Amino acid sequence: MKKYSTKMEQLRTLHEKVIAPGAILAAIVGILGTLMMGAGMAEVMVWDNLQRGLILSVLGLLLDMSAFPLYAWITGIRKKKYAREVYDLSNEIIRDA
Repeated sequence: MKKYSTKMEQLRTLHEKVIAPGAILAAIVGILGTLMMGAGMAEVMVWDNLQRGLILSVLGLLLDMSAFPLYAWITGIRKKKYAREVYDLSNEIIRDA
């Protein structure tokens, strides 16, 4: 296990472990959804293919709409996983203050 100079630094690292995976995955899903939506718009405007363009755009919009719930779901799971460790470390910091 990594040695930390302070307990506060260890707490910040735990916070990053909780937040980062959900944020990264949500960003990837959001970017892919936006690119799909843009490709669908290009299908409609440039190549006059309304049916394929609408399908791509709607699928991209659904991906974009799922990014935040995905973030919240993954972060919630990670919060439950690290809650005890964060709680104990926070109590140690408060006790030492």
